Amino acid sequence: MNRSTCTLAVFALLPILALTGCKTPEWVVPTETERTALETSIKAELSALESVQLTEESIYPVLDNFLAKHPDAYGTTFALDPAYAGKQLAPYAHRHNGTIAHRTLAVDGYDYPILAWFALPRKSGKAMWSEPYFDAGGGDVEMMTFSVPVTKDGRFMGILTADFELKEKIAAQVNSTDVPGAPIAAADAAGSWTLVDDENVTFDVVLTPDGGAVSNWSKGPHGARGESGRWVIANGRIVIDYVDGWRDVILRKPTGELAKRSWGPGVARDGAPSNFGQAVRTPASYASWIGVYELPVAQSTTGEKFAIAIQSSHVAWKSIDDVKVGCWWIADGFLRIRWANGWCDELHTLGADYEVRSWKPGTPANANGSPAGPPTNTGRASRAK
Repeated sequence: MNRSTCTLAVFALLPILALTGCKTPEWVVPTETERTALETSIKAELSALESVQLTEESIYPVLDNFLAKHPDAYGTTFALDPAYAGKQLAPYAHRHNGTIAHRTLAVDGYDYPILAWFALPRKSGKAMWSEPYFDAGGGDVEMMTFSVPVTKDGRFMGILTADFELKEKIAAQVNSTDVPGAPIAAADAAGSWTLVDDENVTFDVVLTPDGGAVSNWSKGPHGARGESGRWVIANGRIVIDYVDGWRDVILRKPTGELAKRSWGPGVARDGAPSNFGQAVRTPASYASWIGVYELPVAQSTTGEKFAIAIQSSHVAWKSIDDVKVGCWWIADGFLRIRWANGWCDELHTLGADYEVRSWKPGTPANANGSPAGPPTNTGRASRAK
């Protein structure tokens, strides 16, 4: 798995790709009038969700009514925050063969809370358009999505969306000619940024004031160890070069929105990007925890260490064990991670480093989720820089 949009499985095309390089497809996007119409209409549906019961049977009529009134919309979902609903709940209505079809997005293999159309507006608290993407497992078409955060009594409930299908493919343009908006100043670059990869999944990159860069993108060959590199400001854009040959560029569009462009190893930097997506600032409330850490292996007598990646989507990845995924949250000023294989880790700040406390599977927990009894293992952890 890499961040390229080239389909390397089509072996017959490999000689051609070797000669011509990868092209980033571009699509006829909705016009300003079409965007405004969808934005206005989907926001008008918010009042209908204030008192709706949180069941698929109660939500589908609201979604169906929206699609019936707005033929330009391909699909719509009300995707609930699992922390609010107590589970993943995301009924989706979309057009299919002249009718409106239903399907749920809360299925294995489609982890919607980490996808850009849900995670980015949740972080920013603002309605926003996605970049063009293929919604595999959802609408199963090329689309752009307008996402609106839904709150009730000051609490985040979920995301209401309107999807616009992209039908016409046009020739790729060299994206290095993107018309830039206001430049990004070096003083505003350091810190944590949330980006989107070619599969519309979010990851983060931490930029240090001294020019260092560490990403927690965990689908590459290094897994939870992510990527490391350096960053500079060039022509008002943040340019990040990783040691594995990838380059990410964060720029501001004329509209004020931030965007990301990526070039793979060996791809000409003045040519079309390998993929592109969105970029937002990671919320300050937990940005200080985002990144990659080295932890000692529990019960190890050899000083063996492993890596964990803490992503702003509240997903954690680790570089050991067969089951490598977990979830994290902040509890009383420290970070707690519950791994899918039953282990529990806590990270506590200790000067410039961290103390890690680990509990083995089967350790009972109290009503607040705190493990009972002394930890199975304690040690020092450090942050990748």
